[in-house]
Amino acid sequence: MKKLFLSITLVILMMLSLALLHGYGQGDQQEKGDAGQRSDVNIPRLLMRLMDLNEDGRLARMESVRFFSQADQNRNGFLTEDEIREAMSGLNVGQKATDFALTTLDGLGTVKLSDSKGKKPVVLVFASYTWPDLKSQAGVLEKIYQRYKSKSKWFLVYIRTAQPLDGQQVDANVEEGIEFEEPKTIEERLEIARASYSDLGLSFPAIVDNMDNKMEEVYGAWPGRLYVVDKKGNIAYKGKKGPEGFNPQQMAITVKKICSN
Repeated sequence: MKKLFLSITLVILMMLSLALLHGYGQGDQQEKGDAGQRSDVNIPRLLMRLMDLNEDGRLARMESVRFFSQADQNRNGFLTEDEIREAMSGLNVGQKATDFALTTLDGLGTVKLSDSKGKKPVVLVFASYTWPDLKSQAGVLEKIYQRYKSKSKWFLVYIRTAQPLDGQQVDANVEEGIEFEEPKTIEERLEIARASYSDLGLSFPAIVDNMDNKMEEVYGAWPGRLYVVDKKGNIAYKGKKGPEGFNPQQMAITVKKICSN
């Protein structure tokens, strides 16, 4: 009980410190998807969202202990500011995956995440073509997909442009002529996705986030992130944000495990 109290107290104090001293990432557009971007966030409500894994409106002891364990990436019994930020970004392991209905690459249909519930686990690759790490890791992703495609479903979730022509550019994109302005409509985003998808060498389907970027925000996915959703519809794997956390080989450990069950 003492450990639980200290854990919850530490989480609350660190979140409050972030809110008061840092405005939860004010001015940092890369943290757009984080729940803590707003300085007026309701701390108790946020804690419940993060830690109430069965979403029954009550926080059980094991749920809070599990959250602390998952957030404690260094396994040293303490939480750092970076670990808190990471836990607040997107959905955490054990949480119910937020459902979506996103447009297919041809613009003619939609894919619902919940359609796979009870059937196969789902791998979600959030990224855009202008993000160099997607291109560099595409071959690895394809190999993992080919190995487990019979037992899992995969989707590239195409999100907003990582390095738009009217924003910050990276040398690699300039050298390769990969320069797109940030699309203003879903039709423009689909056009860019279709024009670039074939160059990635991926054979699993792509779907496109809506112009409100809601799924990107919910999953804390910009500029890129990997998720695995199990057959029950819960998050089984949450990669860290790219570029450092975009690690297909690490994700493959979870894919192998749940595909073997």
